[in-house]
Amino acid sequence: MEERYSLSLGRIRELAENPEIAAPYDDYFRQMALFLLKMDGLYQWVKGGHMKEASRETLEGWNEDLYKDIMPLHYECSYANPDFSVAMLGDQFGRILSLLYTELRGEIVYAYEQRLFNLVILNELFLEVYSIMKDENPSYRQVKEAIYWFFSDYSEVTVRERIGEQFDKEGNYAIEIIMNADLTDLRYLYAYGEYISENEIKMAEYMNSLSEEQIHDLAFTYTDGYREGFSVMGIDISKKRLVEIRYQIGMERMIREAIKQFKAINLDTVVYRNAVSAMHRNPKGRVGYVSTSPNRQ
Repeated sequence: MEERYSLSLGRIRELAENPEIAAPYDDYFRQMALFLLKMDGLYQWVKGGHMKEASRETLEGWNEDLYKDIMPLHYECSYANPDFSVAMLGDQFGRILSLLYTELRGEIVYAYEQRLFNLVILNELFLEVYSIMKDENPSYRQVKEAIYWFFSDYSEVTVRERIGEQFDKEGNYAIEIIMNADLTDLRYLYAYGEYISENEIKMAEYMNSLSEEQIHDLAFTYTDGYREGFSVMGIDISKKRLVEIRYQIGMERMIREAIKQFKAINLDTVVYRNAVSAMHRNPKGRVGYVSTSPNRQ
């Protein structure tokens, strides 16, 4: 996997310097290549352990840089915006290349979670689409099929990953943060790789201002309500093994206590990230642990 990653990065570096593709697509592919190189920089930075040593200002800087392209101030001129993409690249390719960019943006969380496989396959998808678009008369059908077969070919792996996130309590990325981070040090918020706004910061500060008794009571309100719900319905809760918690980033101190309380009634907890890939997104809205959206559109 390391070799595939290195090979993809080598080609992406060449594209960033010289896309070798006619306008108007040259700007798009140069920007995408630069973004993917930034993702490699992030991946290597996290891998090297620098995130744990970084100042809060550095972490905030990374967070702002990673998400500024889709924030309202910049979204109007971002290829993540289908309307802008169509205006720049034409109706035929604008929307599908915008979709590709939103999929590539999943590399942000994959870099934080050190999921090399996901980085590799997205890099390779980008290069495959580039090779199609480089043709003098690029085929929309081929681009569409490349993306379709990307989802299809890797569905067995990615669906297994997603199911594992929802049912496997071992090695859970978010639970590692919740249970092991120093929650009084708000740098922990940035370990998720999600957009962190004043909302998440203020929530974490509020949670830290509460006493242990208050935190216990807040968590007990819904852990006991959950248990009582089974009792009222006449369902034997002892047959249940897992409980899923969904929460807003910033609430970790209360969630930590809730996990302990669920454990006391023999329930293990799973938490998972709102899906970053179009393949797994819930059409009804965001599901899992979430932060404030950098853009409501």
